[in-house]
Amino acid sequence: MKPEDWDKLDGISYKKVKNERDRVSKKHKVKFEKLYEAVCTAAPRLDLSRVVINRTDRVLTEDETSVLARGVNFAIVPRRVPNEEIIAGTEAAIRNLSDEGAEDIRIITANILNKARPPKCNISKREIAALKNLNSDESITILPADKGNATVILKTEEYNNKIEELLDPANYRKLQRDPTQSKLRNVNRVIRSSSLSETTQKANLRTEAVPPRLYRLPKI
Repeated sequence: MKPEDWDKLDGISYKKVKNERDRVSKKHKVKFEKLYEAVCTAAPRLDLSRVVINRTDRVLTEDETSVLARGVNFAIVPRRVPNEEIIAGTEAAIRNLSDEGAEDIRIITANILNKARPPKCNISKREIAALKNLNSDESITILPADKGNATVILKTEEYNNKIEELLDPANYRKLQRDPTQSKLRNVNRVIRSSSLSETTQKANLRTEAVPPRLYRLPKI
């Protein structure tokens, strides 16, 4: 095929692909706008009384109710990029890679962090102030419900009593010391003496551990 024929064929193919892409893009935009309009006009208002359940004498402000309605798993955008946490997590993830591969990932991570900027805050200043007020109130405990997507506010005294009910002396006894580190050393010793490959052993060995946390979720 002559170069000029190839250029002509390539131009025709590109124009056809571009026209098809523009047609599909326009179709999707129209569809999205119709769906967005339908959702905005027909969506029912959120019933906050079913999302935030207050079992205390404290009267919640509008901002406190609004921020609690987002749920306990709602992640607030940090004011700065958590470089230290990202680097620590990256190092833990690449510890089983080769030196060359690990170094490549370190360079890529460093380049990304140098250009990274924290995103725009996803809650208002009034909601931030409301969160601080809630956190400073030691007389209440906020936690998710046992069933359903709801946030429950309990009296701390009531919550502590419920925890004590779980710790029945007939079923549990208080230990003199925390056995976590001792258990961790024993597990690591078993892994090192096993027939697992060196790579698998290295991936499963641990240097830190924490005991499980006891909690109780309210039923609503």
